[in-house]
Amino acid sequence: MLIAQISDTHVLAGGRLLAGRFDTGAAFARLVESLERLTTKPDLILFSGDLGEDATEEEYRIVGEGLRGLGLPVLAVPGNHDARAPMRAALPDMVQITDEGHICAFRDGTPDGLAIIGLDTLVEGRPHGELCQDRLAWLSARLDDCAGRPVLIFMHHPPMVTGLRDMDSMGLLRGGEALAALVAAHGEVQAILC
Repeated sequence: MLIAQISDTHVLAGGRLLAGRFDTGAAFARLVESLERLTTKPDLILFSGDLGEDATEEEYRIVGEGLRGLGLPVLAVPGNHDARAPMRAALPDMVQITDEGHICAFRDGTPDGLAIIGLDTLVEGRPHGELCQDRLAWLSARLDDCAGRPVLIFMHHPPMVTGLRDMDSMGLLRGGEALAALVAAHGEVQAILC
């Protein structure tokens, strides 16, 4: 299975520039063009957060239109610049919602037997991430669903210390130890993409 992971596009609508300098809308369009030009297409795109900069439905519509044009399945989870309600509204085909309203993802039955789990680490309005008891319970149930089989997890916030002070101050600040215990207990988690 070939997977393309994308992250942190920070798309802005209306031609606005990020920090007054960076045209993230144009950069996103180039990203989509580069995916279109691939001679070997990915089987799946995993979007690990920060789709938009201001978390508006318009930004998510831009992202959705660009990625839908590729004709590839997409699973997305939020980053610290995202917001759940507009993501759900604009990207219903790319997000999955837990009973508690978190945007997590679960895809099982891939051709090579790999299960894919996406984790919502968003704390709306804050830069850091966390995994609360509800999200950890959801993860535990999904890992139980695919016991003895390989799993790939993707999320926005790094669950480990990176050594970059600014990054670590807004990494996964709550739930990391419980995540590590669940991953170790499952024993077949192949990687965590963030």
